[in-house]
Amino acid sequence: MNLRKILLFSLGPLGNAVLGLFILPISAWFFTTEDIGRLSMYQLVVSFSIILFGMGLDQGYVREYHDSPGRQKDTLFKTLFLSAVALLLFIVLASFLLPVDLSFLITGIKSEWISLYIVLGVMLAFSSRFFALILRMNERALAYSLSQLLPKLVFLLVLLVYLYFEVASKFEYLILAQLVGVSSAFVILIINTRESLIQAAKASFDLTLLKRVLVYTIPLIGSGLTFWGLAATDKFFLRLLSTFEELGIYSMAYSFSGAALVLQAIFSTVWAPQVYKWAAKGEGEEKVKNLVQILALLICLVWSLTGLLSWLSLLILPDKYAKVDVLILAVIAYPLLYTLSEATGVGIGVKRKTIYALLATFMALVVNILGNYLLIPTFQSGGAAISSAIAFFIFFIFKTEYSNRIWISFERVRMYFVITLHIFLASIFNIYAGISLEFRLLSYLGLTLFTIILFWKEVKLSFSFVVDFYRTSK
Repeated sequence: MNLRKILLFSLGPLGNAVLGLFILPISAWFFTTEDIGRLSMYQLVVSFSIILFGMGLDQGYVREYHDSPGRQKDTLFKTLFLSAVALLLFIVLASFLLPVDLSFLITGIKSEWISLYIVLGVMLAFSSRFFALILRMNERALAYSLSQLLPKLVFLLVLLVYLYFEVASKFEYLILAQLVGVSSAFVILIINTRESLIQAAKASFDLTLLKRVLVYTIPLIGSGLTFWGLAATDKFFLRLLSTFEELGIYSMAYSFSGAALVLQAIFSTVWAPQVYKWAAKGEGEEKVKNLVQILALLICLVWSLTGLLSWLSLLILPDKYAKVDVLILAVIAYPLLYTLSEATGVGIGVKRKTIYALLATFMALVVNILGNYLLIPTFQSGGAAISSAIAFFIFFIFKTEYSNRIWISFERVRMYFVITLHIFLASIFNIYAGISLEFRLLSYLGLTLFTIILFWKEVKLSFSFVVDFYRTSK
């Protein structure tokens, strides 16, 4: 994959980060913190549905794509997509027979319209996930990035329409704006993948292929659900042990970690397919080692930069979000450590030992449940942030160590040490709210310099890597 394609793949995440700079203050000023919290719960339900009802087959498609020559790729997509959609439709139909008010269960509001919006949102996001993979695996970088960018762009436009026409700030309108954004992406994906979808429709359904892929993905279902629980535990405990207001403040802090999500989205899009391609050819071990160390340096520097700049969030948010700037220091651990674990733990996917990913996630989930239960009653959203940071560090360590045992071994002590310092600082600043901003800035400035000195070899290596990569991609 050349530099141009990587830049085009980066367009979607970068664009989303820029759009977020406009969406966050508009939604914060226009809607209540409770409604922001409710939207967070809706988004958790969507992500849960994709993981559970997708049966890990989306990841199976990525893993088997390069091993499926020619028209077998069409068979692969049809078999996996139809299997996942069939399960989703069955669950959706069954849900209408249950005596449960879906809207009230998720948002605390009784509304048939909200229930309908939730179901439609799940179905559209679910299908879009699979269609987008066609673009990703065919390296149609621009089309893929636009499909990721469109939902947030349309969401922003709808919010601006609300402001212009002075629409009432009700949650129904907030979730509707989300649904319009997802619907627009779904339509564009249908258009951009129509030829591949037509070919897939003509292909045969391969039950033997499905069984083989499920052997790989079944552990991923448990791992995916456990990881979803790991990422969602803090929000659910805030919902149970605190208020929608605290959940809304916490969710706003998570939204500001979008800068780190850019890095995660770009890296996840490019890394796994490339490493699987190297592994299929029996090469790339030295490249993996070098890239892991460079990424560790980058992750630590991004974390330090967040510590230096998080106070800027206070300039665009209402006073009710005053805690967001310190919450960001901890909640950013999720996207940063997850991104780094994708690199350090890639051997689990290469060797198809997905059970190790499940074990790493399960241990981190247990830590997160215990941490949230103990810390939220005392520290509210700050306690949830601290617990989440520690849990994702546990997840990162175990995933890294498992991968090192079964595939490539590389040096880890430095990255463990610097990340420990980051979590310590984030915890201190969330527990002791009275610490001055000046002291916080000095702490992160010192940590930045320390990181550069500790990873000086990687600093030089990264410069030479960029130069070489640029020359070979011309």
